[in-house]
Amino acid sequence: TFDVNALAFSVDDRELVAGGARIAFLGLPDMKETRNLKLPTEYGWNAEHPNVLDLRFNADGSVLGAQLDVGIALYDLHTQQVDAALIKDVTIVGLRFATSGKIAVFGRQALYVGPAKLETVKQELHKTEGRFWDVEFRRDDSLLFFGDGIEGDVEALLE
Repeated sequence: TFDVNALAFSVDDRELVAGGARIAFLGLPDMKETRNLKLPTEYGWNAEHPNVLDLRFNADGSVLGAQLDVGIALYDLHTQQVDAALIKDVTIVGLRFATSGKIAVFGRQALYVGPAKLETVKQELHKTEGRFWDVEFRRDDSLLFFGDGIEGDVEALLE
């Protein structure tokens, strides 16, 4: 057992994924652990034991995105490879996948929208004047933003 901060159903609804100090896949309906993923601790991270704050699958279920208290990790579930990024200057509050494979990563006053490559996220995470409360992709991959004073930020980022 471990403290769980986030849950996500797999795309095929056969598993429930629980995240906290680790990531565990639970088979449904019996809820028995079928596999687990280790959280990245290398990459020079200050946190000895990062914690999962949110979990999201991409549209086809091949990638699991984990919002960590120290950054972001993307797990390729076919190859078992993890791409992780420490994000020091912004506290990440969400990550979302579009059906096209794009990703949105946002903090209260920062936003990235583009390819699901974490090196690119680190380089192109734009600071904003307004505050984001949530960002979601619609079914047509357009973005829906919730926030205060973000209109100019959104227009500038999407040009």
